[in-house]
Amino acid sequence: MTVATFSDSVPMFHYDFVRTAGKGIPSAHINVHASNDSAVKVMLGCGGKNRGKARRKRFVDSGFFPTFSTLHFPVGGDRFRPGLEDVLEMLIREFGIDAEDHCLDAIKDSRKEYRERQLRALVREFPQIVYDELIQAGHDLAERPAAHVSHASESRLTKY
Repeated sequence: MTVATFSDSVPMFHYDFVRTAGKGIPSAHINVHASNDSAVKVMLGCGGKNRGKARRKRFVDSGFFPTFSTLHFPVGGDRFRPGLEDVLEMLIREFGIDAEDHCLDAIKDSRKEYRERQLRALVREFPQIVYDELIQAGHDLAERPAAHVSHASESRLTKY
């Protein structure tokens, strides 16, 4: 998802999810299109390790000057990445984008659905962890465990 203004062709930032990301690039990441001379200086140096040298060589060989926007900031991998709902709410809250009166309710509902899907996928992938945690928490797995009562004012499934 790219966030840009109408007046400028360069995006402010973009969230990427690449299911089959290449080696060394996080599958879920953010690229921030901004200037940061200190970061570019470090990127050009890329340290003394082979990985750093290879990254610098790829930039030089392609005739491309590394910029801050080429950094990939990881944001939780396949299952813990932010959802579209998080980005939309951030745009409304941080940039004051016009929104319909009840859109935050719709965003919260959609966020809950997204996070439930992610949670269900994690449970399918790691049932042994779920089983062990339920046993440790004292649940009798012969019957469906009761919902955990949280003292938080808002569910982690919907919280921004």
